[in-house]
Amino acid sequence: MIDHDRLIRVWKLELESRKLKQDLKTYEDRIAKRAKAIHQCKLRIVEGQEQIDLLTTSIAKWEQEIETIHKRIELVNQSVQMGHLQDAEAVEEQLSKFQARIDELETLYLEALEEQERLDFQEGVEHDNILNHQRQTLKITDKLEHLRPPTLDRLDVIESESEELLQKMNPSVSNRYRLMNQKMEKAVAGVRKESCAACFMKLPTELLWTALHRSIICHCPYCSVFLIPEDLD
Repeated sequence: MIDHDRLIRVWKLELESRKLKQDLKTYEDRIAKRAKAIHQCKLRIVEGQEQIDLLTTSIAKWEQEIETIHKRIELVNQSVQMGHLQDAEAVEEQLSKFQARIDELETLYLEALEEQERLDFQEGVEHDNILNHQRQTLKITDKLEHLRPPTLDRLDVIESESEELLQKMNPSVSNRYRLMNQKMEKAVAGVRKESCAACFMKLPTELLWTALHRSIICHCPYCSVFLIPEDLD
């Protein structure tokens, strides 16, 4: 096997390795996404509980204020009955203000109760969402754990075979390949419509013919990738 064929084989192995790693990463990303969703649900539950606590405090204050106003109304009525207050218009105005404040507080009170009910319902929804995310996470984790061992075994084989091929290649070629593979998305590209499949620049005629018809290692003059007859992606 000549270096040109070794290079193609190494690149095929690299593409297989990338796909296998991406398969694992896809599952890991899905698990991470579920974990983030669970965390967000828990945060919303905590925020809801804080709002409920604030509403509970407000409700208690409003209840106390309503009770206080009722006592004041009762005192005013008693004073009227005892003849201590003679200005009927002023009394009526004061009682009207008391009642208006009671109406305002009762409206706030009812709205707060409704908001508490909504928050309680939303908390139940968030708990259901957490359970669902946890179930889905278990399923994804089971699939990942089933996939991981054979995938890692295959990746070990790919790494060993690739390294063996690279060791047999001309050091200038193998070292350049290693460097480019670390820094570039494509270290090797095929010819597509008379152009480099990596940078899409049209190749010079002689280089194009060499890349397509001769088993000689050559490079794109524009982006420096190794050129092979067919784009393996």
